[in-house]
Amino acid sequence: MLFFLALFLYLIIGAVAGIVGGLLGIGGGSITVPALLLVFSFLGFPEDHIMHIAIGTSLCSMVINTSAATFFHHRKGAVVWEAIRHIVLGIILGSFLGAFLARDLSSDFLKELFGVFACLIGLIFVKPTNKVIDETHKMPGFFVFSLIGIGVATLANLLGIGGGFFMLPLLMYFRFNEKKAIATSSATTLLISLGGAIGYLVSAGKEIPIPGCFGYVYIPAFLAISVSSLFASFYGVKFAHALPAPLLRKIFAAMMIGIGLLMILG
Repeated sequence: MLFFLALFLYLIIGAVAGIVGGLLGIGGGSITVPALLLVFSFLGFPEDHIMHIAIGTSLCSMVINTSAATFFHHRKGAVVWEAIRHIVLGIILGSFLGAFLARDLSSDFLKELFGVFACLIGLIFVKPTNKVIDETHKMPGFFVFSLIGIGVATLANLLGIGGGFFMLPLLMYFRFNEKKAIATSSATTLLISLGGAIGYLVSAGKEIPIPGCFGYVYIPAFLAISVSSLFASFYGVKFAHALPAPLLRKIFAAMMIGIGLLMILG
């Protein structure tokens, strides 16, 4: 009975993460990590592995979520693929680096790190910016973008959030308008999540004493979240292209600050 209750919660988590990921281009990890942490605590998962499993499971499920969101954004012509080509090498390197660094950090430290960065990003987005136009020629060169990719992917996979946390404000700094920044961020989040998911599958180094765990990924949660987020991401993308950009920024800021405080104080 407990298993089926948890399965129902995973489906709800996936639906919310799919909508948020498509809406804001952040992959939904900011929803799945703290939500999975609560469910895994309820199920009695061992404390020394619980945050790692929440992060690994989140990243695996985000591969499905962000694949769908990226496809839907691409159909609307909003993904700037030139930026993806510039940053892909750095993302690959940083994704594996972040996953293997996380193995040697405690769950409590990862929780607090997640909370601090969530609050910081939220505070940045509280302040409105001047309206900009999409000028892709203002992007940095391959070398600089590769370094950005390494840094973003490493930090994102330490936290299990896929990278949209950081890519969205960075792309807007490089004068992408909000909707193209969200779409391109979704594509980079897909790459970061894929690299991180593989890293968390193989980085555990030993068998985790939880039935259903493969590496740091809890398979039942991964499957349920993937299915529901796959369908929900369509509606997130639809909302992203229908809602005004200032409202998207306020939603993003409020969500980040609230989740960050929950992780720090929880």
